[in-house]
Amino acid sequence: MTQPQPGWFEEKGVGEKWPLVFDFSPDLQAGETLTGQITVTVTVKFGGPDATPQAIVQSGVAFDQTNTKVIVPVANGVAGTDYDILVHCATTNTYKALDCRGILPVRQL
Repeated sequence: MTQPQPGWFEEKGVGEKWPLVFDFSPDLQAGETLTGQITVTVTVKFGGPDATPQAIVQSGVAFDQTNTKVIVPVANGVAGTDYDILVHCATTNTYKALDCRGILPVRQL
């Protein structure tokens, strides 16, 4: 599931597991790619309550084959909650690090 930057993902059911794709390519110049450690931060934007919003992020966060996108596996969540997911990573340009944000609504489908 890919979202525009910044943007909203489609509604995810509580029991569903999805690979969210965060596309950094619009902010990368020719020859630049993503590199290094990926940081994913999750907070509740609307709804909740969810005392542990970070728990929706599953293991396996990684760059795609082109190193221009980050794939974030997610699962579970609290019905009626919109999660604000912020992905941060460095680039091959020493002077540039980028953020990409998406909102994931979780519903009881």
